[in-house]
Amino acid sequence: MGQSAGAASVLHHAVLPRSQGLFSQGIAMSGYAVAWSLEEGYKRAAPIVKSLGCTDMSTRLECLQKVSTEEILKAEDSALFSVGMDMVDRMTTYGPVSDGYELPTNHSFLDALKTYPLSTPLIVGQTLNETNLFQCSNGHIKTDAQADEYLAQKARFMFPGQGFTSDSAHTILKNYTEYPTPKAAAMAMCTDMLFSCTAKHVADIFAQRGLPVYRYLLGRAPLPAVLVEDSCYGVPHTSGLLFLFSKAFPPQIRSIVVGGAENGEMAKKMVGAWGSFVHTGSPGAAWPKWGDKQTIMQFGSHANTNVTTIRAYHDQKCDQIARYIHM
Repeated sequence: MGQSAGAASVLHHAVLPRSQGLFSQGIAMSGYAVAWSLEEGYKRAAPIVKSLGCTDMSTRLECLQKVSTEEILKAEDSALFSVGMDMVDRMTTYGPVSDGYELPTNHSFLDALKTYPLSTPLIVGQTLNETNLFQCSNGHIKTDAQADEYLAQKARFMFPGQGFTSDSAHTILKNYTEYPTPKAAAMAMCTDMLFSCTAKHVADIFAQRGLPVYRYLLGRAPLPAVLVEDSCYGVPHTSGLLFLFSKAFPPQIRSIVVGGAENGEMAKKMVGAWGSFVHTGSPGAAWPKWGDKQTIMQFGSHANTNVTTIRAYHDQKCDQIARYIHM
């Protein structure tokens, strides 16, 4: 089981040949499906290599092997916090590389998923507003044009070499008219690009291969996100962890972390479903498998803590995004 980068690792282990047979189920919470080409991997590591003074190709490996962990971490900080890098860039700067050892050279993750044998039942899902955690502080998205350009920059960074433009973003954003501001629409589209559409595509492929796969959507925020003054965060990245591991907190602060008794009951239902899946391969009879009906289990909403099923969540939006971005 993993969350965020950990969930990306779960998804990759589910497909990599050397990982087959090492685990019986997988749970990917808020995972994404980036996989760099070898060339892109070297490109993204270049600022760190340069900072460490290891630019001579003939001695680069030996040079990197001699520097300390502390020096590497300092060089990484300098690269990640350089001018022009925001929180979304930092989150997606590094990832798995299709170098021909595990993933075929220059294959995307979804390409590998369609090619390799699969054997692992899977729970895959997300929170309602994943990327808001990283984007609420951005004060530069006020107009439609600014939203278009922002999304074009993010898409080119996350999915390089695909020619995504501000016109591409503008066309896709026409599907997000229910959001009140350009910034809200941009955050929703970014959440879909990285998380919602990843969950859908992965679930589709697993189901097509005849494997049990279950999708979920966390629609209710833990208390800390609710207390934010402008409520921009919605149900942000990491929310699922607070519910799932609520009992890891001392009883006297548990209600501060998760919320009141109703939130606590919803947390118990999540824990029960996850535990059932670990023990039996099914999260419970009430949770339908993903398939033709495209049913998702939704845990809570802004209004209540009900656990209900919904269908085809943002599917049309993901279909539109897929016309411009090959994951």
